[in-house]
Amino acid sequence: MRGAGMDTFRFWEVLSTETCLISQNTGLLIPNDYIDMKEIVYFKDIKELKEKFLYLMGHKNEIEEIAKNGSIKTMQYHTTEKRAEYVSRIMGLQCLERR
Repeated sequence: MRGAGMDTFRFWEVLSTETCLISQNTGLLIPNDYIDMKEIVYFKDIKELKEKFLYLMGHKNEIEEIAKNGSIKTMQYHTTEKRAEYVSRIMGLQCLERR
C-alpha cells in the first residue's frame, strides 16, 4: 500500500528493469500511462490486489509479458530524456533538439 508519497523513483525504477510492477493506482495523471494487466498491475484496494495476485500466480507467463511490456513503454516514454522532450514539446520549446 502507498506511503506518504504519490510518485516515487522506485515506481519508475521497477518498470525500467523488466520487472512486473504491482502498484496501487495513485490517481496521478501520467502521460502515456501504463495499461492495467498489459504493462503494469494496478489495484484500488486490498481485495483487488489479492484477486489480481491470485490470478497472476496461475498465469505466470502473463507476469513475464506484463514485465516486458512495461519496460518497453518505460523506455519509449518515461526516461528522463523522453520526459524532457515531452515537456518541451507541450510548452512549444525547440531547445532540446537531438544532436
